[in-house]
Amino acid sequence: MELKLLHLSDIHFQSYGEHDYLDYDNDLRDELENDLKVIVNDIGIVNAILISGDIAFSSSEEEYSKASTWIDKICGICDCKEEHVFTVPGNHDINRNIGPMILSAHDKFKAFHYRNQIDNELLKYLTNEEEYLFLLNPLKNYITFAQKYRSLPINNSLFWEKDLVLENIKIRVRGLNSTLISNASDNEETSKLILGGHQTTLKRIDDVIYLTLCHHPPQWFIDNNEVETDLHARAKIQLYGHKHMFELISDDKTIKLTAGAVHPARNGKIWEPRYNLIGLSIFTEGKVKFLKIRIWERIWNKAEMIFVPKFTESGNEFSEYTLPIDNNVSVTGSKIIKTMNTITQDQASEDIEVIDLLKPDPKRKLAYLFFDLPYHIRIEIACKLGLVDDSDENLNSIQKSQNYFTKAIELKKLEELWDLIASSNNEIRDVINPFK
Repeated sequence: MELKLLHLSDIHFQSYGEHDYLDYDNDLRDELENDLKVIVNDIGIVNAILISGDIAFSSSEEEYSKASTWIDKICGICDCKEEHVFTVPGNHDINRNIGPMILSAHDKFKAFHYRNQIDNELLKYLTNEEEYLFLLNPLKNYITFAQKYRSLPINNSLFWEKDLVLENIKIRVRGLNSTLISNASDNEETSKLILGGHQTTLKRIDDVIYLTLCHHPPQWFIDNNEVETDLHARAKIQLYGHKHMFELISDDKTIKLTAGAVHPARNGKIWEPRYNLIGLSIFTEGKVKFLKIRIWERIWNKAEMIFVPKFTESGNEFSEYTLPIDNNVSVTGSKIIKTMNTITQDQASEDIEVIDLLKPDPKRKLAYLFFDLPYHIRIEIACKLGLVDDSDENLNSIQKSQNYFTKAIELKKLEELWDLIASSNNEIRDVINPFK
């Protein structure tokens, strides 16, 4: 069994309105679609799509609407369910019209030199909901977009996690937010960003493999040394964007892949559109489990104006890597010593959604359909189902929508919710209600 993941980054959707003919990247996207059709026919369907930031160019609602339409189209070509798309924000996904109070908070962080300074300051935001929402305010339009893909943190966290089932292993995808203090002053040398220990501390748990998804590569962070150490020690796969150039670094512990850009800037010195597919499978030799990773690099051919494979030295269309799954054991001489965990797997996984990409997931599908509705339609449906009450008064629109869906689950109204959405949705109108 092999899970196939499509890795896209730096799409930079722009909205031209009635002047859409000015979008010169339309042809580029057409060719990516044509290339995907060939690949899917060759290697099989894509199980999930991972987007490592910069979905939009200036974080406008129109850009995200355009992005959603294209992502749906890509899902159709790959035979990938829309609810199996996962995203993280990039610097172009923030609203650059940032007020002086937020800029002042950014400047305070950007003046730090050490991880403990960052963590101590972040603690103030993570323990106060008003401050937490203040910090994330520049991402408002991105958050609205990412909500339907369930790619949002819970419980005032800064990252999200999903467990993808792969045989008897869980691929724990952690989506990191590298844009917390991003603004127009960002610079890899003079105005770095932050992640913090809250985001990069990964619990070691038997039969859980970490895959991290992040827009900015480690060198962009003030706490870059700690980021490198934390993720190299615990994440088998690290996926990044932002650089607009492909890079793959591997050793016997981890693979670090910087995607390249679907839409790199045309005025760049090297204009090389790219995207990648990743295959993950498990095999066992003796008593040791291994993760096999296959990577198909797709690169733009300027002369032919098509995407083509990046062949390996041996002539293959994919490169292959093997990493041991150590299951929390350390080897000293000939003895294998079990390490102590302060947290059990069940406790660690309590709030993490488990997704079997090979099986239907009606609840996740329903969530995608509900959060994809215009906000006023969500409110109308919530009122019909009796999900609205005075406790929602002080919540923002994102929180209200999340609250309504949670209440629908608690009050066992998913069957009614499905029917209300199906009445105006051609995609599921003739589908048997899975909650009946």
